[in-house]
Amino acid sequence: MFSAEHMLGGDLDEAVAAAAEAVPDVVAAFDLMVPLVSTECSIPALRRYYTLADAAVWTLLEGADVVAAPAGASQPDTARGRIIGQLMQRDIPVLVWLAPTPDGIGFVKVVVDRLRGHLGGIPNQCVRTRDGIDGHHFDWVCKALASVELERAYSAPLQRAMAVFDLSSGEVADAMGVSRQAVDKWLIGGPPSDRIEKIGALADIADILHYRLRPGTPPTAVRMPSEAYGDRSMLQLFADDEHAWLLDSVRRSFDFASVA
Repeated sequence: MFSAEHMLGGDLDEAVAAAAEAVPDVVAAFDLMVPLVSTECSIPALRRYYTLADAAVWTLLEGADVVAAPAGASQPDTARGRIIGQLMQRDIPVLVWLAPTPDGIGFVKVVVDRLRGHLGGIPNQCVRTRDGIDGHHFDWVCKALASVELERAYSAPLQRAMAVFDLSSGEVADAMGVSRQAVDKWLIGGPPSDRIEKIGALADIADILHYRLRPGTPPTAVRMPSEAYGDRSMLQLFADDEHAWLLDSVRRSFDFASVA
């Protein structure tokens, strides 16, 4: 198991080797994607790159036990993990140009380097872009990925809910009763028909809370146990298949006309 000790112990190359062994699918995916993003002006390629980059960060954070940061912590700090994930996502446009090599290993090396800095205060080594990049293409990718991020957050229901509630793939998987790998596939190709109702309920609740609560409040609201929910959180109600009741309850709680 790839752990916080693997991340923080030894030099960067040793940490990268351990990460690459733990997530070979990430390395293989980026072997294909990085050259496309580096050379082509293709929105579909950028959409897939963004999704894979996001999944790569969370795979290393959650699935690899890296949220338990710096060595010695007894329990994973998921709030810290979400903060680190956000920091990494803001830098997704430049990761491919900071990669020491234009392949999957290069991408993983930059991600691991950033995480070592965030988790253990270790100075970053991958801090400059490679020589010979096309400045115009780089500018285009940065602008295009900003549009892709906005599209991703507000078009598809699952992505929209994850953005509003700051949910990881693992948290969605727990709520939906599936594996994290299944959720990662949904983010790329869409969910199966038997999950659409439940995902729709999550997105509807996200939309309501996004507009009714103060900015930054929905991520706390969806995770906090409530006496009204039998000391369970909204996410736990989803895991217990009580999403239809929860959606009706949330709608009624903001139906001011009915309580006037």
